[in-house]
Amino acid sequence: MTTFCAERISEACQSGMNSILSQISEVRPAWGASPGFELDAWTTGQLSWLCNGDSALEKSAIANSLVWLEQAQNLDGSWGSSAYGELGDTPSTSNCTISFLQHRGQNSIAARKALNWLTNNYDEGWATQPTDIRKGSHLPHYYSTSYALRALAKGPQLPMHSMRAQDAVSTLMRAKVERAGWGYQPDSPPDPTFTCYVLHGLMDIELLWHLRIDQNAKQEALDWLAAEQQQDGCWRDWHGVESSPEATAYAAYILKRGHAVHLANIDKALEALITLQRVDGLWSMSPDEVIPSNWVTFTALLALREFAPTRLRGSVTQPATKAIDIHSTLPQRLYDVAIRTPLDAIPHTRPIDHTMYRALDSYVSRKIPVRLVEEALANDMRVEVHGIYPPHFRTLARQWGYTDFKRIRFRRVRSGKHFNSIRPWFFRATRPDGEPIIAASVVPGADYVLQYASMVRHVALMATTQGERLLDNFRYPYAESQIADWTALDDKLVEPGNRVLLGHVDEVRDCLVESSATLTDWQETDYYGASKCRLPDGSYLTLLGVKFSYWGSISHNLCHRLCNLGAREILYIAKLGALTSPDDIYARIFCPSRFWILQHDRLIYEVPQVCNHFLSKFPDYDTGGNISVPTVLEEDYHQRKIATDLQASSIDNEISQMAWAVALANASNGTDVSFSSLHFATDYVRQPGEKILSTSFDLARNRQKGAVSAKSKMINEITYQALMPYFGF
Repeated sequence: MTTFCAERISEACQSGMNSILSQISEVRPAWGASPGFELDAWTTGQLSWLCNGDSALEKSAIANSLVWLEQAQNLDGSWGSSAYGELGDTPSTSNCTISFLQHRGQNSIAARKALNWLTNNYDEGWATQPTDIRKGSHLPHYYSTSYALRALAKGPQLPMHSMRAQDAVSTLMRAKVERAGWGYQPDSPPDPTFTCYVLHGLMDIELLWHLRIDQNAKQEALDWLAAEQQQDGCWRDWHGVESSPEATAYAAYILKRGHAVHLANIDKALEALITLQRVDGLWSMSPDEVIPSNWVTFTALLALREFAPTRLRGSVTQPATKAIDIHSTLPQRLYDVAIRTPLDAIPHTRPIDHTMYRALDSYVSRKIPVRLVEEALANDMRVEVHGIYPPHFRTLARQWGYTDFKRIRFRRVRSGKHFNSIRPWFFRATRPDGEPIIAASVVPGADYVLQYASMVRHVALMATTQGERLLDNFRYPYAESQIADWTALDDKLVEPGNRVLLGHVDEVRDCLVESSATLTDWQETDYYGASKCRLPDGSYLTLLGVKFSYWGSISHNLCHRLCNLGAREILYIAKLGALTSPDDIYARIFCPSRFWILQHDRLIYEVPQVCNHFLSKFPDYDTGGNISVPTVLEEDYHQRKIATDLQASSIDNEISQMAWAVALANASNGTDVSFSSLHFATDYVRQPGEKILSTSFDLARNRQKGAVSAKSKMINEITYQALMPYFGF
């Protein structure tokens, strides 16, 4: 065991496995390379092997995925993949074989057919696509050879299998680069990821079949691998990704299995790996990739479970809720890893192509100091967006060498607003190299940083074709993932068994007080305010106000923590955009029952069914599906068509993220926490034929007198006509 925090490793494992398991359903009995992608035998073989059947979810996932793999197996015993097509490929066939041998044993017919295919297609190693007749496809690749070697190692030690294994070991040992590891094929330079593939195969055949491996050569490769680690704790992979989660995870796993004395390397790798974990529990191919990868997540979990105290795969581990001392951790922990994030995930949409049309520019001008950004760009000044909690920015930036701070004041949120009041701060400052800049400090959250970076980019590209070269966007993943810790969202605020209400808590509380409800136990911190209301059935409702914006993925983290604190129900009262009719603006209560998460034109998740006690009691309020997206700027007509095809009724940035967090927590803890959300629409998202449609209100006009009055009316209606009858008042 390394000195790295075992509790964090267990939590990361649990979060990752929950996210993997929640992708299996009757409609999707196997996995794709990413959530929502076409089902893929290669990935399914990996992930079904990772499951061990400790929980009902894992048993169901194993059973469903193996049946699907049996149906997907080619007549010759091989499996194809989404990477290489329908013809059998060695990595896919090997991974599926390993899974069948793990769960069905050596008498598995599918595994026996696959082993026969692997044995018959050996030729001084294994090509990735041995039956493909195209030129070059028969070249042996060392990673494919290692995959096949691992499959043989888990199967019966038949004479032909042993001959192939012996020959493969000799081939791999001859291919090792002197004083280094292995590359892709004979003419390739050594690479950390390919070295891990080969060492994995050699270690499996050595462990399971006791074949003799040159220990000096193995140790030399392990030492070379450790030396290739970068300053940030990561390894570079063969794709060219400098800080690769896959390469980092695989290196940590192999160094651990190699019984090497590289504990410091492993500690740094695990720290980096957990830092790179997404809010949904998965990992992407690179830190700046917005689409999660199931096969990268497989490698991350393969590594992390080696270090979990109980070899965690499916057991429940409650995360710590102890607050972090901000002043001692600012320079060392929260912001010690920065990721520069590109904006390729969303298109640059001009007003006529955006569903807000003329309101788009007005909306942006309310959120950022447009004139100052334009002036900065005109003077070739850089504009930086940082995912740093605004009150932390000055202290942290000074430690980094920034000077001459001056906060930029412009139109902000209403004064006196108690909650949702910590919005991005903007500064003039001077970088350590003497370059003047404009800097935005945004509450840490992947979606929130993207939202503000996309608005700055919009201003830049509307002003000049050269604008993007002056923009930089930085995320700090540890501050993002640990936001519930360092803001001390703990059991002093939310007690086990309580219902929790989020969103417009001040307005709901006022309604409850007017109705003579009893409110007690006000608690306030730098980040939250909470009061409790005794309900007629004797239970308590915690009205939890959050002082900072919990846009998008931030809300996921907070809801997941609430579930782990023992909340029995989470209710969310807020605004959204209507996909139904302009007449529904400030006129209809929306209560979604299905949830999707989109990234512009790609469906990232369909959230598993989550318990909704409110709709069970009042089904007439059901408005169907809701989509949540990271940014407003991506809401173009292409995305609108996807929402229409899904038959979604509403759109926002948090609701589906919150439902997803509750679904994951329920899967993890074996609980049945209810999630209900009641909303009013502030705007209508136009369809392609409605580009110049005029609406009474939109996101650029939701603070006008008429909108404020209509909003108050809707919150009262939600409280008096829906919430209070639900609570039994």
